[in-house]
Amino acid sequence: MPLDGAGSPEFYHTAGSWGCQPPATYWANLMPHTGNGMSAFVPWYWTNINFREYIQTSLTSPLVVGETYKVGFWLTNGFSTIHPFGVNHIGVAFSMAPLVQFLANQIVYTPQIELPGVIFSTTWEYHTMTFTAAQPFQYICFGSFVPWGAMTYQALGASGFSGSLYYIDDISVELATSLPIELLSFDAECESGATQLHWTTASEHNSDHFEVERSEDILDWQVIGTLTGAGNSQQTIAYSFTDPEHFDTTVYYRFKEIDTDGPFSYSPVVASTTCGDEAPIHQWVLDAMGRICGTWPVTDGRLSAGVYLVRSEYSNGKVVVRKVAITQD
Repeated sequence: MPLDGAGSPEFYHTAGSWGCQPPATYWANLMPHTGNGMSAFVPWYWTNINFREYIQTSLTSPLVVGETYKVGFWLTNGFSTIHPFGVNHIGVAFSMAPLVQFLANQIVYTPQIELPGVIFSTTWEYHTMTFTAAQPFQYICFGSFVPWGAMTYQALGASGFSGSLYYIDDISVELATSLPIELLSFDAECESGATQLHWTTASEHNSDHFEVERSEDILDWQVIGTLTGAGNSQQTIAYSFTDPEHFDTTVYYRFKEIDTDGPFSYSPVVASTTCGDEAPIHQWVLDAMGRICGTWPVTDGRLSAGVYLVRSEYSNGKVVVRKVAITQD
């Protein structure tokens, strides 16, 4: 359930009406992962630094201090023409009492769990991690708990220019058994004209191998290589993979971790937007309300000091938005 003042109810059910009835919801087209209902929240809204939503509920029983728990849930952005952005710092916070949000502002609280990297997917993806309870927590809350300016965002959807919205379903909190892997980081960067993928695991259990997948639309995925897993490890292990193919558009990557006994799980999706990109045809400077202030690069003295957004438009239809700080000497 959403916290008071956080905006719309963000609960959808197949027996609902109008935009609350999947698959045609107000913001995207999709069905619940399982069953008939699902929730959603907006952790980041690009034209309003003081707006965000949280999903919070009570646990069926307090957690036991000192016990390690497995937290699992499914996320997707769905097929949206309104919310194209993926963001990082998606957190899971456990607390003794319900966390309080004033209006739609940030909840100043340190979550016990944060998903690594920018999260975005048009299909349901499973996320799982562990943590050890330091108190007999009774509530769980999902959202972003960092300031607006501390978040990284990427325009990964097909269209739209509003913000970032995540649908969430099938949340579980249970005593942990050994997880396949504990992922610390996953990123893509351009090195020597090729996309380099890097990920790091803190631990692995029965990890057989990784299948690296690539997509140009986040819908159709192609396996482009494999790496051998560590089997069983409690040490930090770094992996690297090079995609030699050259692309002039944004390309997406994920990896599939496969256990020795067959089960598998997917990593978050990362995007490569720098390798092979042509020069943008237009670059606009926007203020926090989304209004055009001028073109980029900025002529000295044309804008006052502050934080702005630069919207880069390419001839192939791709749009990249990034944050810049303008200072006055």
